[in-house]
Amino acid sequence: MLHSIDEILTVVMCGISAWESTIHGICAFSEIKENWGCEKVGLKLPNGLPSYDTIRLTLGIIDPKIFSVAVHQMD
Repeated sequence: MLHSIDEILTVVMCGISAWESTIHGICAFSEIKENWGCEKVGLKLPNGLPSYDTIRLTLGIIDPKIFSVAVHQMD
């Protein structure tokens, strides 16, 4: 895998926090804000941004209920 789970989920969470509700929206947001993600969020992205397919496949293997609980525990 070219990307760590931390990188992928950080990109997803940044997109969600910007009110993106689709993988396409998350990818578009991450492209627009790539420099911000590296400078302010601390993403390293040695292999660039994760692709649409990488994000989709990663989210597809995560149990949505567990992910939702984890996200809400961050509040």
